[in-house]
Amino acid sequence: MLSADASVLRFRHQFETESFDGPFDRCIVEIDDGSGWTELEAWDSSEPNIVTWEEALIDLAAYTGKTVRIRFRFDSVDGLFNAHRGWNIDDVTVTNVLAP
Repeated sequence: MLSADASVLRFRHQFETESFDGPFDRCIVEIDDGSGWTELEAWDSSEPNIVTWEEALIDLAAYTGKTVRIRFRFDSVDGLFNAHRGWNIDDVTVTNVLAP
């Protein structure tokens, strides 16, 4: 649940990864507020591929008012079966959610 008046990371994404059992091909969103990188959200090949563009929302309430860096990382985990499209990201914004 998103907090009122808190910062939110919004982006659209799609991914095609290995579809074998196990957590291969990880799509990772991380944040650094000066204390090192922290994982905010991750998707991996144990989940169904997102073949159409979908919006993702990540609550950044803990970081509101702070200077941060955000990165999107794709980890193929191994060197096998890497003929998939990977992870596409677009329309990245950081906004505030206002209470109705």
